Amino acid sequence: MNPLLIFLIVFTIPWISFLLIYFLVLKKKKKTPKNELLEKREEIVSAWKNILENMKKRDDLISDLVDSLENVDIKEKNVLSDLLRMKSEFKYAENFNNCINVNQKIIDILEKSFVILDKYQDILVNNVKYQETKKNIINTDIKINDSIARYNLIVIDYNNIIEDDQHKELAKKLGYTKKDLFIFKE
Repeated sequence: MNPLLIFLIVFTIPWISFLLIYFLVLKKKKKTPKNELLEKREEIVSAWKNILENMKKRDDLISDLVDSLENVDIKEKNVLSDLLRMKSEFKYAENFNNCINVNQKIIDILEKSFVILDKYQDILVNNVKYQETKKNIINTDIKINDSIARYNLIVIDYNNIIEDDQHKELAKKLGYTKKDLFIFKE
C-alpha cells in the first residue's frame, strides 16, 4: 500500500473526526437564560394552541353527533340540546379558566349523553355516522387529555425555571409569572 495513503488515513481521519465533534458537539451554542425563558414560554403557547385545536375538533364532532341523531326517535331530547348548548359555550371560553370549566362540562354532558344513547343501541347499531362520530369523539378526547398532560409538564418545567436562581430576576424583569396547570375538576 502506498505510504502516503497510509499517512493520510492515519493522521487525517482523526483530525476530521475531532473537528466534526468539536463543531457539532462542543462548540454548540449555549442557551442564554433569556433564550431559555423565551423558548419555554413559546412551548406553553404552542401546547395551549394544541389543546384548543383538539377541543375545536371535538366541538365540530359534537355537531356531527347531533346531526347523526336527527332521524332517531330519542325521548331524552334534552341530551341533544345540552350538547349543542355546550358546543356554543365553548366558542366563548376564551380565557384559561373558562376553557377548563367548559371542557369539564362538555366531558360530563358527553358521558351522560353516551349513557343515555346506549339505551338506543339497537337503533343506533346500524347508524354508521353515529358510530363513527362517537369513535372520533372518544379518540379526540384521548388527544385532548394527551395535549393537556403535555401542557402541564411544560408549565411545571416553566414554573421551575422562573423560580430558579439563574432565571428568577430576569423572569421578574420580563414580567413572567407562574402559569396555572390545566386541572380537571372532580
